[in-house]
Amino acid sequence: VFTYDTDSTVAATLAAGEWDLNGSNVTVYSMPFGANITPFLWVSNEGASSGTITATINNDGTASGVYELGSVGPRSNQHIASALLSAIDNAGDSVTDGSRVDITITVTAPETDVHVYGGYKVDSDGDRLNLETTQTFDE
Repeated sequence: VFTYDTDSTVAATLAAGEWDLNGSNVTVYSMPFGANITPFLWVSNEGASSGTITATINNDGTASGVYELGSVGPRSNQHIASALLSAIDNAGDSVTDGSRVDITITVTAPETDVHVYGGYKVDSDGDRLNLETTQTFDE
């Protein structure tokens, strides 16, 4: 929040924990959806500030969301896959069985403190696979 004081100075204030301008936005690419798939999505926060977690999905060019997925505390990890699946269902949205979607995770904590990990398991085969994210492409 920026305010203009009568003595011609500009003062800036930011509520603790709200990092909207430099918060974290990470996309997990090509997450498969289906009855035989268990998704893994984790948010890791190495910092001292909590962050609210939201997500959007892009399914073949069609965006859905914003889905509220809870929060991640300081110096902790939060599993968000189940919360995302529930949020999609609760919103009345659906993802076609057998399709792959890009999931953008937004966390209102400093970008340098947040890491997002994505993967999935093919239940019938027991295969576990990691997925690329914008963070792994940048490394």
